[in-house]
Amino acid sequence: MKIEHFIYELQHKVGIQPQWEKKLIDGDTHLQMFLEWKKSKMCCPKKCEELYHNRLNYLKGWIE
Repeated sequence: MKIEHFIYELQHKVGIQPQWEKKLIDGDTHLQMFLEWKKSKMCCPKKCEELYHNRLNYLKGWIE
C-alpha cells in the first residue's frame, strides 16, 4: 500500500478531507453524484461510500 493512500485512510477515519480530495470532487461528476446519492439516501449509504472510494482510488491511481 502506498504511503499516500495509508495517510488518506487515516485522515478519512478521523474526518479530515484533504484539499486534493476537494479538488477531485469539484472536477469529477461521478464523485459528486455518489455524494449526492448518499445525502439524498437514493442508495444504501454504505454502497454509496464504497462507490465513492472506488472512484477516488481509481482517479488517484491506487487501484492495482
